[in-house]
This record gives sequence, C-alpha cells and structure tokens, in this order.
Amino acid sequence: MTEDAIQSRETISFARGVLMACEYLDPDNAYRRLIELAQHSRTSVRQAVASTTQTAEGG
Repeated sequence: MTEDAIQSRETISFARGVLMACEYLDPDNAYRRLIELAQHSRTSVRQAVASTTQTAEGG
C-alpha cells in the first residue's frame, strides 16, 4: 500500500469513529453516513471525510 492509501484509510477510519461516537452508529452505518453526507453536499466522500475530521478537531 502506498503512503497516500494508508493515510486515506486512517483518515476514513477516524471520520467513521467520529460518527460512531457522535451519532451512535456501527461501523457500516457510519460509512454509509459519510456517503450520505457527500451526496447531500454534492461533494466526494473524500471531502465529506475531510469535513467530518476538521469539525471533530475543532476546525
């Protein structure tokens, strides 16, 4: 796996964890929620993940 792939996977896992904690979701539903967020905002899943992690980090 490349560095970028590893970093992306870690970031997605962090965003899923944020949603699991904040919205009481299981891992699969947290990932589905990321997809819903992306569709709702008409952005990519990568951008939805970035937004979720930025919000969790206080940004």
